[in-house]
Amino acid sequence: MVATKERDKIESPKIYQAIGLVYGKVVVGEESSSLEIDGERFKLVCPRFRLLKLKDYLEINPDASLYLKVYPRFHPFKQEFSFQLVNFYPEQPKQTPVNQFLLAGVWQYLPLLPDIPVLTIYRNKLHNSESKSTFRQNHLPVTDFDEKPYRHQSKDSTDPTKRKFYEMVVRFDVSQKEFQFVFLLDSTEKLPYRVYKKFKKKKKSSRSKKVELTAMDFASLQKTAAKLRRIGFFRVQNCG
Repeated sequence: MVATKERDKIESPKIYQAIGLVYGKVVVGEESSSLEIDGERFKLVCPRFRLLKLKDYLEINPDASLYLKVYPRFHPFKQEFSFQLVNFYPEQPKQTPVNQFLLAGVWQYLPLLPDIPVLTIYRNKLHNSESKSTFRQNHLPVTDFDEKPYRHQSKDSTDPTKRKFYEMVVRFDVSQKEFQFVFLLDSTEKLPYRVYKKFKKKKKSSRSKKVELTAMDFASLQKTAAKLRRIGFFRVQNCG
């Protein structure tokens, strides 16, 4: 039985993920919700069915602090963390430390963040309401992780660095607002399946088409103008 469990653990497919537990007080507003942890406030995104349950609980326990299982999010331009609610608990789940997260993704530099290495959490699949042209990927900076990040290179580059998939445990430092590396679980150059984003091609405007047609017909216009010139169409006549 033990051997079977170990084999299943080894053969289980790798997936991209980022999930952890935090503890704080939730403030539900009319337009948005927030999570207060040790005096710091973060945006909290709540799916509708979770939000309704959360509101019901807070109506009965308005001053309660909760343990929240969350997906972390990072906005690269604002340099801000936020969280998406997965579930909430009045009591701490067993064997689940607070502010500890499991991250699994590709360690790399991005063109939009050339000086900050991030662990990119790609999407394993899309939800029914998402499309390949609108979904977002998650890029999480991690401090104190010493592995060399992959950097996007041209085809002619001689840099042997390849993308690698890392599974790690990190700690969320609330005061510094950053993920700090704790220990590595696994790494491999065999990347898990992910959803690739589809970019829409820009359509040519009708104005550009007209310009192209005019350029194509320029030779025939020159011939027509020459004929009109021969018959005196452009000749100016004196009046009186």
